[in-house]
Amino acid sequence: MVALNEPRLGINPETMLPDLFRAHPQTRAVFDRYGLVGCGGRMGPAESVRFFARSHGVDEARLLAEIQAAIDDPASAASGEPAAPHASVADSIYRRFFLAGIAAILTAGATW
Repeated sequence: MVALNEPRLGINPETMLPDLFRAHPQTRAVFDRYGLVGCGGRMGPAESVRFFARSHGVDEARLLAEIQAAIDDPASAASGEPAAPHASVADSIYRRFFLAGIAAILTAGATW
């Protein structure tokens, strides 16, 4: 019998995302709901489940439970709650700053 806190099938916080997606591709939908959406290509970035949870502000236990549910019932992975929009005001400001910097380098910076 498996304890409630302990994930089954060797999925733990130190599991690397490419290894997880290779073994269980249906789990990608769980990560997409939390903002992975295309990062790292088809196999995802080379980071652990724990790192993903911390960097995206997701409760690690909840994420592991959702991963396990997606493995147990692949149909549930796609039917979870819709992805929350992750764009913020800061994203648009940084994007404008980046584009302005590129424009300055390619025009005035290159001629100077």
